[in-house]
Amino acid sequence: MKNVFFAAAALVLSLTSLRAQTTAEPVTVSPSITLTGKTVGMSRDVTTTWQAPWGSFNKEATSRRCLAITMSTVARAPQKAKVQVLFLFRNQGSKDLEIESTDAKEATAENGKPAILTVDVITEDTYDKYIALGAQAKTGQRYVGWAARAIDANGNIVGTCGSTTAYAKYAYEAR
Repeated sequence: MKNVFFAAAALVLSLTSLRAQTTAEPVTVSPSITLTGKTVGMSRDVTTTWQAPWGSFNKEATSRRCLAITMSTVARAPQKAKVQVLFLFRNQGSKDLEIESTDAKEATAENGKPAILTVDVITEDTYDKYIALGAQAKTGQRYVGWAARAIDANGNIVGTCGSTTAYAKYAYEAR
């Protein structure tokens, strides 16, 4: 009977000391941030610089995409993070993927009140075709997709998303 009493007293003492420690030093919990995004608009403007009746031409195109990135949280306290969008391109004629990042934008999400950011990307390319010479050339950048990431105050990536699941990995790779 004495052993049970001492065990119960030791448990009460350890719980009391644990409560004293947790109130003295608040525990830092990583924010629970979720990023989602979608393309909300796109346009393409093609200008023909010159064109011949036998099929040769020179065309210049400007493409624009508008993205909406939503940062939400289920935490009780508002969560602040910097949201950065990375655009994935390929130069015409190249298979190498290039990544261009936007400036990080500050965002604050609260439970039930997500932060919504919009980002635009503009690409330009040309397409030259010379039928008589049997030559054609494409220059400029070809849009491939995008990835987004949320970065906390310590520089840690706390949320990612991408235009496809495969592109979300670039949010971790690019610095």
